[in-house]
Amino acid sequence: MLIHPRAQSGQTTILVANVQMSRSEELGITSHTELNRKVLLKLGIPAMAIVGFGNNVSSTLDEAEAIREWALASKSKRIIVPTEIFAARRVQWIFDRELTPIGVQVTVHAFPPPQYTLADWWRHRSGLIDFDNEVLKYLYYRAKD
Repeated sequence: MLIHPRAQSGQTTILVANVQMSRSEELGITSHTELNRKVLLKLGIPAMAIVGFGNNVSSTLDEAEAIREWALASKSKRIIVPTEIFAARRVQWIFDRELTPIGVQVTVHAFPPPQYTLADWWRHRSGLIDFDNEVLKYLYYRAKD
């Protein structure tokens, strides 16, 4: 999910990735994309402010590439990307690489997951797992570049 603030109108667009279909979705269970949309609506976000982007998005790089295409089409110049604390550096790097060349400013807002904070992540199993996973993802993307 990404946020596009519209400076001129004072409104905000919430972008929701059209993600790759999972096995449960093939069985007719609500999609990740639709679940995000329902949560946003339940939180009071107007339906007209929620916009889908991309097609079969399955990675951060896919999201950044899809956002680049969306930004070019919409002439947007600024986005905010909310993400968890460990992913922030990788997400900033990937989105900057894709969007800075076309003049789009990217702000990554990192938030702690509910299970732990930046001050105590190593005391929680989920914090250790999230940290390990992020190290692998970061190394993968840097080596791939």
